[in-house]
Amino acid sequence: MAKINSTVEFEALRKEILSSRDPNRPCIAVCTGSGCLALGAANLVAALKSEIKEQRLEQRIEVRETGCPGFCERGP
Repeated sequence: MAKINSTVEFEALRKEILSSRDPNRPCIAVCTGSGCLALGAANLVAALKSEIKEQRLEQRIEVRETGCPGFCERGP
């Protein structure tokens, strides 16, 4: 990944990423930063993936593990 040197470059990267996503496939983002991991984020991710698989929705719903978004008091 190249270094981003300006807000213009950042916006271009954001648009590129968004254009590659399927707008009809929702994404459930779960923080897996150290604080949330300590509060059970790994179990939450496993439960979400298990239920999605059980419902045969793997191709329709994405679960993404993320870094810390800064809402630790509300995590995971």
